Amino acid sequence: SVPDMRISESFVADLSIRRFVIPIYFDNMHYGSIFLWDTDNAIRAQDLFVIESATSLIALDILNRITLVERENVHQTTFLEQLLSDDHDEQSKALENADFYLFHPELPSQCIVLMMEQDRQYQLTPNNARMAKNLNTNLLNLANRLKQEYAGYFLATRKSDRAIFLLQFDNDCGLDARNSHLQRFIGTLIRCIDEKGVLEYAHIGVGSCVDTYRSLALSLQQAEQTVRILMSRQEKGKPVLYYDELGLLRVLGHPLLREEALAYADEILSPLEEHDNRQHGDLIETVRVYFASGGNLKRVSEILFTHYNTIIYRINRIRDVYGIDLRDPETAFNIQLAIRIKELIQ
Repeated sequence: SVPDMRISESFVADLSIRRFVIPIYFDNMHYGSIFLWDTDNAIRAQDLFVIESATSLIALDILNRITLVERENVHQTTFLEQLLSDDHDEQSKALENADFYLFHPELPSQCIVLMMEQDRQYQLTPNNARMAKNLNTNLLNLANRLKQEYAGYFLATRKSDRAIFLLQFDNDCGLDARNSHLQRFIGTLIRCIDEKGVLEYAHIGVGSCVDTYRSLALSLQQAEQTVRILMSRQEKGKPVLYYDELGLLRVLGHPLLREEALAYADEILSPLEEHDNRQHGDLIETVRVYFASGGNLKRVSEILFTHYNTIIYRINRIRDVYGIDLRDPETAFNIQLAIRIKELIQ
């Protein structure tokens, strides 16, 4: 889509002070805006024209600065890619430069992955340099803000369509102190994203803290697995998910097991789901509430706002038509596990 490059004009509260916003664009990339408050009502159209004409030069200067920093960050990106690799030879190469980046191989470290949910037309492809440039610019801004507001150690890089952050803690930093540092980093990250107005599109996955550089690839895999689960849930207002809080999903959400787990759940629940789809029924929901209520049919009828006799009819129908006896321990376990898999993964 074509970006809006127009000058916008508005009034500040009830003060009758005009405010002008002049966007800074270069090659269809937005690099910021110039804000003007006309306190003396003296800004003329010619003044705006002159200032707007200078925005391309401002954008070019910003781009030059970004390019310079990106060139400096190329070596850091290579260092991180090698360090986070599951190839021990690659990690050994990274360790040769560890001192330069103040990285200590045997200190506790933790990986965080940030993914931005973009419209399809802006998804990163080999031919979409604009998206790559936008990600680089946003990551650069984020990293600079984090350096200003977060006192702990971290490194950042971009990999494909995601940003990766590596945090490190001192050995004398206990579990509570580590969590405090982590929450401070996450809070700063969320605040920076929110200020950009894109928090609803942000998904942050946090891997476990590992004791040595040898396990960093695992922490990264956990963070990536967690962010995929978070994106699949599509829950508003929940931009962060921690691997340590996944519970059963640590196993079920693993890329190698996810499809098998869903296939198992589909096999168990398909008779009830097919009925609900055909009849616009509520058998699955009835079963879910049945187990959540400990099999108390009266409680089920209250939760579902459905007559008690209707609940009894549904339970009997599930048993007589589909051969699913919810009172049988093995059947109950399989049904509950299948429902839980669907809830967690989908």
